[in-house]
Amino acid sequence: MANQPFRTEGMTINEIMALGDDTLRTFSARDMSRAVRTLALAANKRAARLAKHGYKRGGKWVEKKGGPGIDFNALYGMTSKFGVKGQTNLNDLRKEFARTKAFLQAPSSTVKGAVALRKQKEIALFGETREAIIKRMNKAKKAATGRNLTQKEKWEILKNRNELMSDVYDAFHYWKEEYQLVGGYDTATGNKALAELGERMNNGMSAEDAREEVSALFDDQYERSERARQGLLQNRLTDKENR
Repeated sequence: MANQPFRTEGMTINEIMALGDDTLRTFSARDMSRAVRTLALAANKRAARLAKHGYKRGGKWVEKKGGPGIDFNALYGMTSKFGVKGQTNLNDLRKEFARTKAFLQAPSSTVKGAVALRKQKEIALFGETREAIIKRMNKAKKAATGRNLTQKEKWEILKNRNELMSDVYDAFHYWKEEYQLVGGYDTATGNKALAELGERMNNGMSAEDAREEVSALFDDQYERSERARQGLLQNRLTDKENR
């Protein structure tokens, strides 16, 4: 048995990830362990490439100075390094296979994808990327003083923007937990709320005041929508009675 080739022998990472559940269910613990090891090697290398651009502080990933500006979302979902860790239980190996595959398939697990995610979030929150902000502020300084922004000034802008983004998302998660309690949360509402929070906090409003104002905004919209619905229902009943 030990001399037989592994089921994934000669397969690429993408080919292994493309294996269907029906095929994976036929894998022995030995074959599943080999598949996990292959994926884990690639996943841990990706994670290391992301991690070299930041460091952990207070449970949060913080960007290192001079980095490309990545979003560390993929690393937040990584509770430990990928691998078999001496496991022989087939169910545990299958779970590790699924965890490692999910990481590799996440666009933000690559540096390029993490930069793209960061830009998407910045546009969603503030309407422009950090690159656009730097360009705009550099143009303003040059027009006023004839000089470009220094690297120190650029980093200070980026540092403040990163901290604001983190604060906005913290406020959003707090708001979402509160709003879900009253049954008013869905994806569309969440996306709009995130943008509303970002706009207010970008203009200097505190997280607490921004959350209260956004909640009031959605409560008002819900009440107006409910009044319109009730009015429509009443009109239909009236029309029915008049027939």
